[in-house]
Amino acid sequence: MYHYRIRKSGSIAVAVTEFRDEVQRWAEACLERYGEAEPTDNWDQALYLVGWMPVLELEPASPLLNWLCRVRDDISRHAHKHGHWHHGYWKQLPVSHGLMHFETFLGALWKLHPEDTETVRQYLDATEHLLGPVDDVPAWFDYESCLFPASSFGSGGPMEGDTGLNLPHHFRAINAALLAFQMGGGKAYLDMAALYGCHWCDAILDGKDLPLALSANGPVFSHTPELALAFAQLGIVMLPKDCPVARAEAFLAADGIRALLKLWQFTEEEAFRHAAERLIETLLPELSDPEAGALAAAIRHYRDYTGSPRYDAHVLYEAEVSFPYWIDQLGVDTERFRKARPGGVGKRADLPFWFENGMVRQHSPILLGLAAEITGNERLATWALDLAHGYFRLARMAFPDGREQGNSARSVSAVAAGHGRDCHAGMVTEVLRPYLRMQSLGTY
Repeated sequence: MYHYRIRKSGSIAVAVTEFRDEVQRWAEACLERYGEAEPTDNWDQALYLVGWMPVLELEPASPLLNWLCRVRDDISRHAHKHGHWHHGYWKQLPVSHGLMHFETFLGALWKLHPEDTETVRQYLDATEHLLGPVDDVPAWFDYESCLFPASSFGSGGPMEGDTGLNLPHHFRAINAALLAFQMGGGKAYLDMAALYGCHWCDAILDGKDLPLALSANGPVFSHTPELALAFAQLGIVMLPKDCPVARAEAFLAADGIRALLKLWQFTEEEAFRHAAERLIETLLPELSDPEAGALAAAIRHYRDYTGSPRYDAHVLYEAEVSFPYWIDQLGVDTERFRKARPGGVGKRADLPFWFENGMVRQHSPILLGLAAEITGNERLATWALDLAHGYFRLARMAFPDGREQGNSARSVSAVAAGHGRDCHAGMVTEVLRPYLRMQSLGTY
């Protein structure tokens, strides 16, 4: 059991500075530990770096940025040399894994340094396969059926024996295509994302229940032997039969809500926004869960994209009933493990057991930070930052950085930028980063 006594700041400015400095120290420690390390064969080895990239947004000309570019190039060389990649991409991996290096790591690196053409080149070298066959690499997407032929595919083709069902985690491909469009890859990426997104959008809006999958015969709304096989092939726990939250969470975990909002922004097709709203509203009962920071982050994205206060009252209600100014000490038990992934938002089997003043955690700094942004409550903002800083500091005491397993819930990077089901929502990315940006604009 690890404990950390929270340092309470007197202002937002102090809280932001102290939290930012802590993240900076972690980044510099990572550079010292791994600066000369050889790349590994892991698909998620670079994801931990995203956890401290926000501190570089205000100071991109840094030795840390040079190291990030070196890591990018070393991984590419290693993966090609050892036969893991061909034509810029993995030979075969589940879509939920294979695209993460590109969408998450290269995407964050491009946003930090958009002038670096090598990041764009590597990204488009991988994602061009979304548009059609390239050289000896078969097409990933079938424009006739508007489906991907498999859940596991790559530059070596689709996995043999795959059911051909498309699951919510295929939304990763939509996000990857939209990012390629933003990078200047051309309108074909937007067209592909919109075409495939419409297929999902119709299923989300038209069914009494949310869809579990798409097939060549249409949306799949109920459990079938074929769906069970698809889940077994990917190691996915079968969803409860009558659980709307579990269905919607599968889309959230694949960053599907943000994908739909981006499609709405780029195309102005209202159906995409309505589909995002159905997913959010299905998940709203989970908003008070301390692990549901990804849902609070999705509501922030909704507010940013639409300018609508549609869910503000829900956020403020949940925050108001739980102002946690009384918390002095945080704890985490690293010895206990769950037998299986619990239901709900932000859950994994390896999720740590967190405590507030010796009691099971009840509060989400991401939710509290969002409530502070909505209301302009400086005291709540300061407290959300201090609480998030405390969890981050405790993670540094208790867990590895995340280089060995970037998807895990038991790492510093998982607390900083979310684990594999948090779609990039963590203490640094969703609590500190908004206030870093406000600081740069002088808006608090």
